[in-house]
Amino acid sequence: MRVFLWEGERNVGYLTSRSIIPADGEWHVAVVDFKSLTLSGANDPDPNGRLDLDKVARLSIGMNARERSAALEVSALYVLGR
Repeated sequence: MRVFLWEGERNVGYLTSRSIIPADGEWHVAVVDFKSLTLSGANDPDPNGRLDLDKVARLSIGMNARERSAALEVSALYVLGR
């Protein structure tokens, strides 16, 4: 499972560098520090080169899988600001 933040309405995105939980079929808790996300090379470059948290418009949770099908169940999601 990976987390992806979209900055503004542009095609600029930042994501976790790898899966934040193991793919083992068990329940897990994950904490993601948004400051640790890296720029997605598959999307547009960011003009200022850094994630501007005050401009985040969307948050995506998903998977990168080689299997033909996969399932992800999220029971709760909390976004905390400091």
